[in-house]
Amino acid sequence: MPVVNGIEAACRLKKAASHSGIVFLTVHTDPEFVDAALTAGALGYVLKAFIAAELVPALKAALYGEIFVSRGIPWP
Repeated sequence: MPVVNGIEAACRLKKAASHSGIVFLTVHTDPEFVDAALTAGALGYVLKAFIAAELVPALKAALYGEIFVSRGIPWP
């Protein structure tokens, strides 16, 4: 994103008291990126490599306020 990155955008949305369910679509597999996204207020973190199988489940999870992390991420 040219002006702000995804983490900053998520922080701004949450700070604005937005009720948006934020889902990241990314190539970054580093758990530190996942932590930063979730800390910023994201409910979903989907790797682009798994978009076909995981985007819809991630969006559904976000609608219910649940966290979804792509299977390609080493996550607890």
